[in-house]
Amino acid sequence: MDLSKTIIPKSDQLNADDLISGSKTIKIRNITGGEDDAQPVSIYFYGDNNKPFKPCKSMRRVLVQLWGSESSVFHGRRLTIYRDDTVKWAGVETGGIRISHASHIPESTRVLVTASKNKRVPMTIDILPLVELKDLVAAKKALKENKVTIDAILEKYDLTEEQFKALQDEN
Repeated sequence: MDLSKTIIPKSDQLNADDLISGSKTIKIRNITGGEDDAQPVSIYFYGDNNKPFKPCKSMRRVLVQLWGSESSVFHGRRLTIYRDDTVKWAGVETGGIRISHASHIPESTRVLVTASKNKRVPMTIDILPLVELKDLVAAKKALKENKVTIDAILEKYDLTEEQFKALQDEN
């Protein structure tokens, strides 16, 4: 029996406790903002069960450094996130979510993350290689035969615009 399913916190967002069993690579499907001053960004991803990743200010700074400030370019990009037990809140190590890898970056990138009011620490964001769809014909056939959904393909592969359009036409 897989116990990881029995320890999922009840919440409306992804929590560090959701990552106790290990890191998770996510593919961004939508970003919203403005609902909450404390957590102003919600990153929805394929397979999120409508529990978005709400990055802290340090991780939002990392995203801006990696991909720029316009969130519309984040769609379809991927991140590997993990639980960092050393993250402090109100001076106590409570754990938090950090980014370890990102797609669409040319090289591993060193960033400085705020650890406390007067302390910044370096961390490295590694490259998350693109995952190409090599057999478009097989993917179209699987869609047509209802063996796979377009969301499952989008979650797994980094599609070109032409591939996406061809799969949408098939669906």
